[in-house]
Amino acid sequence: MKNVNVRKAIRAGFAGTAVMTVVMMLAPTMGLPKMDIAAMLGSMFASTSPVSGSAAWFAGFAMHLMVGTVVLSIGYALLSTKLRVRSALAKGIAYGGVVWLIAQSMVMPMMGAGLFSSHLPSGAMITVGSLMGHLTGSAGWHLRVSGIREVGWQPLHIEVLSAQ
Repeated sequence: MKNVNVRKAIRAGFAGTAVMTVVMMLAPTMGLPKMDIAAMLGSMFASTSPVSGSAAWFAGFAMHLMVGTVVLSIGYALLSTKLRVRSALAKGIAYGGVVWLIAQSMVMPMMGAGLFSSHLPSGAMITVGSLMGHLTGSAGWHLRVSGIREVGWQPLHIEVLSAQ
């Protein structure tokens, strides 16, 4: 079994979860429907969809942070050597795709949203937005773990030419 740096995995999991959350919060600005993860998860604690800032909403948000920051990040750290992908960044994105597939095929139906969010209004768009969030979140997770230089990215250098 591989030794896992739990602290590093949790820090990276928090970064990736934050990236995913921001992408999903910005979904309406990209023409996608509103995706309130905290309200969806918090609905398990309330008879209706919880209002933003309510106790049930905060419980849902805490669940989202805990799963992304701790459970999925440590899972990735343990499983990453088993993924048969060469590129380290692609490995992180592939893991995000697997997490998305599990979320859409198991978690969403358990919450009453149907397979691939089919019982929700704009279900197809929500599914696409969820995929975007999971892929960008896992890419953010990977970049936090490995560092930008490891994947071959260099800082962008822009020269500004004056119009003289």
